[in-house]
Amino acid sequence: MGHTAISIFMLNLPVWKVNGETFTNKLRAKLASKRLNKDIHFDLYDSKFLDFDWAYDDPESFESILARRCKQLRDTHKYIRLFYSGGHDSHTMLLSFLQSNTHVDEIVINIYSYWQTSKTEHVDDYTRNHPLNREQFRAAIPFIKKISSTIPKTKITIETLTGDYLNSNEGFGDTLQQNTMDITVDKMLHRKMLFGEDKIQGAINLLGAEKPRLKRVDGRYYWFCVDSNLVSINSHGTESEMFYITPDMPELHRKQCHMMLRWIKKHYPHEQDIDFLNQLNSDAERQSLNESFRWPLWHNESNLGLGKKVISRDDQYASFADSEKTLQLLKIDKIRTIMESAREQHTDIADSNSAYYYAPSFSYQYYIGR
Repeated sequence: MGHTAISIFMLNLPVWKVNGETFTNKLRAKLASKRLNKDIHFDLYDSKFLDFDWAYDDPESFESILARRCKQLRDTHKYIRLFYSGGHDSHTMLLSFLQSNTHVDEIVINIYSYWQTSKTEHVDDYTRNHPLNREQFRAAIPFIKKISSTIPKTKITIETLTGDYLNSNEGFGDTLQQNTMDITVDKMLHRKMLFGEDKIQGAINLLGAEKPRLKRVDGRYYWFCVDSNLVSINSHGTESEMFYITPDMPELHRKQCHMMLRWIKKHYPHEQDIDFLNQLNSDAERQSLNESFRWPLWHNESNLGLGKKVISRDDQYASFADSEKTLQLLKIDKIRTIMESAREQHTDIADSNSAYYYAPSFSYQYYIGR
């Protein structure tokens, strides 16, 4: 896709801008930034967000805004494909549709098994207990089975993402380089799958993104966003959309920002210059923070410990498994070759100290209160 071409695919996805030019591919944006000696800016719906009153603490309830968002999506898309993991974000998104009695055409649960080279009906214990799949097997799949009789018109898809998703050359390099080139394989597989799911005219891939990121500077609170947090979301060329952060209903993100702000004022009233979402050391506090702007997770006997460091022996085994099968250490040759080639070709813009090939770009920060 050309870097200045504006299409339907980028209307509801963020972009990068350099010296007035719009880019849907971060590599091209970084090259332009270097060539023109101009900063790169992550445009997170600036045309809508810059003029929006983020400091207004809207009295409308979170539940009411969520219901309106579901109806809005239903009215504007012929087919809604909701991606569900069972975590805080996707669970609240799914519950919003269920509680507002808004039909979802398809619910997709991804199972990651990238060490396999082809699809298989069999799911072994390693795959089932892998850290990437704990939420799916212990929360998402049991919950969907529990409610399936109440949503008989909704298609349930459990998609096993195996190594064969990485075998095709079709657009894969562009897919990797499009955003920030996250090295984790699950995000590569997830994005690759999004590119293969636009088979129904008028369909939307609905993704549970994104949480608020708040910080306090000189007594004032702001929210902001980093492009690397949206690395698997910002997939131009697909019909994908974020549920929570959207130019179509900015009041939804404002509401969750203010809900989170109330928690921060209660627990960290004097903390300065901290990313409250990612820099809390306590598991219990992170859980409490999530629950301040998300609905409670569904629990059964097998998933009560999800989201915390206290895990079972099987989980520990999966976490410390052989490095060839561990998420952060696995380097599939195809991905590694593409990334190393990109580094060699663009050493002047690559960030060798980052988990991403290019240093993260930030959105504007928006004042939300004192």
